[in-house]
Formats: sequence, structure tokens, C-alpha cells
Amino acid sequence: MVALCLRLRWARERWIRSLFHSLCLQFQVDTAEELAVRLRVCMDRDDSIIYVGFSFTSKRPYYGLVEARAPHERWVEHWRSIRQHQTGLTTTIDQKYAYMAANGGITQWFFLPYISCGRQIELSKLQHLEQTVIRRFPAALNRCRHPGCPRRVTRSPAILDKVLQDVARKATKGQYDGRMDTRGSTPVSHICVRFGSGRPGLCPVPDAGHCGMLGAMR
Repeated sequence: MVALCLRLRWARERWIRSLFHSLCLQFQVDTAEELAVRLRVCMDRDDSIIYVGFSFTSKRPYYGLVEARAPHERWVEHWRSIRQHQTGLTTTIDQKYAYMAANGGITQWFFLPYISCGRQIELSKLQHLEQTVIRRFPAALNRCRHPGCPRRVTRSPAILDKVLQDVARKATKGQYDGRMDTRGSTPVSHICVRFGSGRPGLCPVPDAGHCGMLGAMR
């Protein structure tokens, strides 16, 4: 995990540096070593999460969710499907896996927690959060439409918009009190996607009962 986070930190690829910056903001860390610790804690739990799949050779990420199980189990399913598309062992072509297979295969695609909810939440609310994240990335593989997915990649947009940057600054300056998850060392700031607006912001009621979408974002 540390080696992967260091690779993210010192990447020459702009989209990889943007991903590292986003993960650091959301898990409230500054270094690759600290990020590795937070990600390991997240992966050892069965909290609801949004995760990101990425490659150092492609600008097209993939975003998914895990409701209530070990994240690695879901990632093993992804790698198995990529392998099946690489070897032609599948009779049904899934466009995202066809793209991953054609662009590096299982050795080049990695999966990491992107947002940790700090607890298990309702699937419908987790799906709403997932769709909010996907809408922010027009180049995401979640938007694949054509069989086989052409190899041509498109430029990924900026990872964080002004709203999340403002939230990050407030958290850094201590203007907002995040809740410390008592089950681990990962501090969780309450951020919700208010229904109707579709824009993330500070939750006025720091409790899962309000919106059910608590992100470990700064």
C-alpha cells in the first residue's frame, strides 16, 4: 500500500497527481505514508464506501460502491472480469472491462477507497452519492457506451470543485469540527449531498440520520 501511494505521490501523470491530491483532501492527510495508513484502516472495515479504479496508463477512471463487505472482495471480482475479457473466456462483453483489458489488463488497474461513509448506510443513499461522484467525471468508464470501448482517452476534468476546496480549507483551519470515528484513527468530516441541489457541502446536522451520506472528505 505504501509503495502504491508513493507512486501516486510522485507520478508524472497529471491525472494521477490529481487523484492523489483528491485522496489526501478526503482522508485529511498530507503525505503518502499517512494516506497508506488511512486507506488500510478503511479497507479493514465493512463500512459503505465509494471506490475508484484507475490505471497509470489511462485517463479514464471507474467509480463504484461497496455497501457492506470488505472492499477487496469487490476488487477481486473486477480483476476476475478483466482477466476473462483478456483471455476471451466471457460470452458477454462488458464495455468497461473490455477497455481495462485492452489498456493494461489486471496488472495495470488498481482500486482504492475514494469516499468512506464511516458506517454502513442505505443502498439507495449510497447509490445517490455514487451517481453524484460519477457526474463530476465525464470521462469515467461508468459512461461507456460503445462495444469494446475505443482506446482513445479523453482529458479528465479537475477532481475537486470550489465547494469541496472551501470545505477542505475550513477543515484545515479548524473552522469545522469533524467527528472522530471511535472504531479507528480515520477522522470523518460530515459532508452530505443535499437532495435536490446535487452539490456536496457541510451537513448542518452532523448525524447520519439527516442525510445518510457522511464522507471522509476534508
